[in-house]
Amino acid sequence: MKGRWRFPAIRSSHFPAALFGIISVGLMLSSGIHMGFLILMNRLGLNDLVQTVVPIVYWRGYFRLQHTR
Repeated sequence: MKGRWRFPAIRSSHFPAALFGIISVGLMLSSGIHMGFLILMNRLGLNDLVQTVVPIVYWRGYFRLQHTR
């Protein structure tokens, strides 16, 4: 058989690049806020238990707010 191998054309992604950028920026922003809370609590000299509970309560409130809409 003479000829070249025939491969299917590469499809372009159906996932928009702008949506990927928005999600990435949102995740970086939320992780920066989270780390800021931890650094602030550490500099204030708060107990380790408080430093653990405050982000848990913060994220629980955030997710509860998202699911009530």
